[in-house]
Amino acid sequence: MDSVDTDGDFFGLGGHSLQAIRVSMLAAREFGVDVPAAELIFDSRFSSMVERIQAALHQVETAELATTSTGTEV
Repeated sequence: MDSVDTDGDFFGLGGHSLQAIRVSMLAAREFGVDVPAAELIFDSRFSSMVERIQAALHQVETAELATTSTGTEV
């Protein structure tokens, strides 16, 4: 598959729950973020998946910045 419409549906393009779990695990491994598979299954549009991963990345970055600024974890 060369390209996917960002509003395309993960399940509509043949995805299934085990692949959603894999996406969740890949997000954890590649980006160090926790995006529960249940959230990906609940709203299976690709744009929603990207938004959830970006939001999780933002939370990690904010926590790292707070730790770096004060020297202690917030």
